[in-house]
Amino acid sequence: MIWSNRFLMLGAVIAIMLTAQMAHVYVKTYRKIMQTEISVSFKDVRFTDDRFLVSIVISIRAGGAQIDPDKLQYYLHLNGKYLLQDSIEEIPSLEPWEEVSINRTLLIPEERMFTIKEAMELGKWNWQVSGSLFTETIYGETLIRFWSSSVFAP
Repeated sequence: MIWSNRFLMLGAVIAIMLTAQMAHVYVKTYRKIMQTEISVSFKDVRFTDDRFLVSIVISIRAGGAQIDPDKLQYYLHLNGKYLLQDSIEEIPSLEPWEEVSINRTLLIPEERMFTIKEAMELGKWNWQVSGSLFTETIYGETLIRFWSSSVFAP
């Protein structure tokens, strides 16, 4: 009888330790995914010669856990119309609560200039950037989605 009580006690201790470990892993993953903040701000939109450039700053702020981004992929829209897609492959690892800003200057493709001309005619400049930050967690490749919008005229 004493041995069976010891086995029960040992089983209970092991179950408690495994539960604590799983709770720790869950909280760490939550801090990595749910507390990471990604924002986009528009610095400049302008014509140079016959080209249209959009300068943005993408800010990534890690939550309560270190994050090792694999890549960031995003889409640029103007007045709800697709303009281009961009990808950033080299993003540094971020320690908890650390922030990095990435400056990008985007050249609007010539085949999308009709959207710029339409915006000029309407006087409407509603920009949207949406995308995903790719990182690895215990669940495999995980996406942290983001979306930002701004009204910014050239």
